[in-house]
Amino acid sequence: LAIAATGEKFCVATLVGDMGTSRTSVVAEKMLARWDPAVVVVVGIAGGIHKDVRLGDVIVASEVSNYVEGAKAVDGAAGVSFERSGDSFKSTHTLLDRVRNFEFANRASFQKWETACEARCRALGSEVEPLRTSDHLHSKPAQREGHVASGPFVVTSRAFVEWIRDGDRACLCVEMEAGGAMITVHMD
Repeated sequence: LAIAATGEKFCVATLVGDMGTSRTSVVAEKMLARWDPAVVVVVGIAGGIHKDVRLGDVIVASEVSNYVEGAKAVDGAAGVSFERSGDSFKSTHTLLDRVRNFEFANRASFQKWETACEARCRALGSEVEPLRTSDHLHSKPAQREGHVASGPFVVTSRAFVEWIRDGDRACLCVEMEAGGAMITVHMD
């Protein structure tokens, strides 16, 4: 969200086009320099690593951890391992307060969102039924607030997920872009 000289508010959006904290950082830096936005939001796909997170849930980061930025590679019992050293960045209280109160302060918009999500879920049809019966997908998504781990890896390893969760039990998901945007905004 940016504010023109006239006081008018407007939104600027861009597509990064590729995964990774480095690419997102470069794009965020260019966006900040050109538009000087009041708020920066990263919208994307993350992998849930918490038992309460389901497909389609919306996660709002209260904290983003650049979990391997500046990490140290060391010899471990099973080969190479990492010692954490990355920065963590917290979202603003104002943003989190708006998210926490979205359902109540904007009831009509919240219900419209829920209804649209339910319709999309139904439109998926029977091909996703195994996901519903295995409790991986609900009829409507939840809006959750929590920690997000951001780093350079597509995470498919259960052992790696445990390594992330051992460092931050409040972590709900992993992704590859928010850390780049957060460090850029922080440095700006």
